Amino acid sequence: MEKTLSANAGLSYLSNITGGRYYDAVDHYAENARSIRNVTSNYYVLGYSIGPSWDGKFHDIKVEVTRKGYKTFGQKGYFNPARFNKLSAMEKSLHLIDIALGEDPYFGQPTSFPLTALPFSDKTGTNTLLMSLIPVKTMREDVGKKTEVISLVLASDKSIVAGRRAEVDWTTFSAETLCQYSAAALAPGRYEARVVVRNLETGKSAVGACAVEVPEASNAALKLFPPLFIGPYRSTQYVNFTDDATNKGGQAFSLSQAFLFPTRQYSPLQGELEAESESFRAVLRCERTEDAAQNFQVRARLESAGGEQATPLKVSLIDSVKRDEILFLILEFRAPAGLAAGSYILRILVENPLTNTVAETTSNLFVKQ
Repeated sequence: MEKTLSANAGLSYLSNITGGRYYDAVDHYAENARSIRNVTSNYYVLGYSIGPSWDGKFHDIKVEVTRKGYKTFGQKGYFNPARFNKLSAMEKSLHLIDIALGEDPYFGQPTSFPLTALPFSDKTGTNTLLMSLIPVKTMREDVGKKTEVISLVLASDKSIVAGRRAEVDWTTFSAETLCQYSAAALAPGRYEARVVVRNLETGKSAVGACAVEVPEASNAALKLFPPLFIGPYRSTQYVNFTDDATNKGGQAFSLSQAFLFPTRQYSPLQGELEAESESFRAVLRCERTEDAAQNFQVRARLESAGGEQATPLKVSLIDSVKRDEILFLILEFRAPAGLAAGSYILRILVENPLTNTVAETTSNLFVKQ
């Protein structure tokens, strides 16, 4: 005769193998409470070292006592970890999610690197730039030479709306910093972006993380987008790893389509400023304008994150490049001495008094100690 299992058999089995006890008779709450008190008030913590064999197998544990009338309850065993390259596709996906989104990843804290996501608009439909600034030497030494690079964009409900993957050999790069970029077409809203560099053999990883707000489409006469911070040139190599790096016209997407600046003179930076710095520079993208740079009046200020303080900045136009209806301005912002460390909002306002057009944009800026 076939044995019928109760609906709670799974819970009973789970509590048994993990060293617990299962109470299903809720009406016997007084008896259950006494039993729980007795079990939890008398226990020992036993420990012994385990040499990892990386076999991924379950190993039994059995604890016995010699005194009559006593029973032991404890974990029935443990799983040895399996090597990353032996994990199934599902297990690797869970590893990726844990590394990319976990506050305290089970597989260890990954190395971090800067990731910036900036909105813009393009005739091909792309409207968001993802740009990682990855230290090449750190990747080779801390993560490994042969890796995969996975880019993810997640909506507010944590669903993945864009994802790309490429395999990368870090011995092929000679620059100090790899500027890895890609473009995505996103609906208006707030998103979280992640770029994960993961060793193909060991699973050791590095992660870049940031948030981006994609604005609604606008028919304004003048449009501004958050600036790209730049600094003096450092050894930098630019790469678009994505498989679908070409647009509808068959042309490869280039960083200059989103932000145009002299790459032999400047290198991209994260939005961080040293406390003793007196100035910083950025590329500002101005769209839908027939105006020349000389017609614009640019003002800027730093607002503390709490909103209780605003510091005016002196703005100088260093250079400008016109391409179709897009004007790229390279601006220098000079801050007053003694700027306190902390998080700020950089607010930029551009005005043309001749045409009575005004536009504004903001960006986060962090002043380091």
